Amino acid sequence: KRADRDGHAVLKLSQTRYFTNPKAEPTGQRWPLPVVVKRPASKQPARQLMAKAREEIALGPSRRVSWLYANANEGGFYHVLHDDQTLAALRAALFEALTPVERLGLVEHQWAAVRSGHASIESFLDLAGAFGTETDFDVLDGLAGSLRFVDNQLLDAIEERPAFQHWLVATYERAWREIGWDAAPQENDEVRMRR
Repeated sequence: KRADRDGHAVLKLSQTRYFTNPKAEPTGQRWPLPVVVKRPASKQPARQLMAKAREEIALGPSRRVSWLYANANEGGFYHVLHDDQTLAALRAALFEALTPVERLGLVEHQWAAVRSGHASIESFLDLAGAFGTETDFDVLDGLAGSLRFVDNQLLDAIEERPAFQHWLVATYERAWREIGWDAAPQENDEVRMRR
């Protein structure tokens, strides 16, 4: 969670063991985690070995930290649960802030948080809605898997399939119209994979 202290941004970190089962009891286990935080206006990410349950990382002047991503280059073997404010800032700066591998990581982290009961499905769908102009196949493939699960496993129970399908069209129709149903002559593999 990001906080501001005397004009400086501070990242408040906490760690807990991740379980895919939302009913699993916390264990209190801790590991030394090499946390690497990407933020704007800095060529070097902030780095810290997190050994305690809670720690803080100083990020610099608040005015220069409009967003942050707590697993730069997806180098850490941990899931990130960004707070609502940080997630909203990442959505707003998604393509300028994150590389394709980080965008895929963000999708996977938020989906893992939903599956484990740490975040709402709405938080994931809000995030997925920001990817309407995504062009990287791997990111789209990661999104498709999660959205397919929503479609196949969740919608029958709440009878919301038409609303979900309408949202999908509204979110991704423009990108779909750009590539269309049929391959163009000399179409490259990247476009073909996106289709």
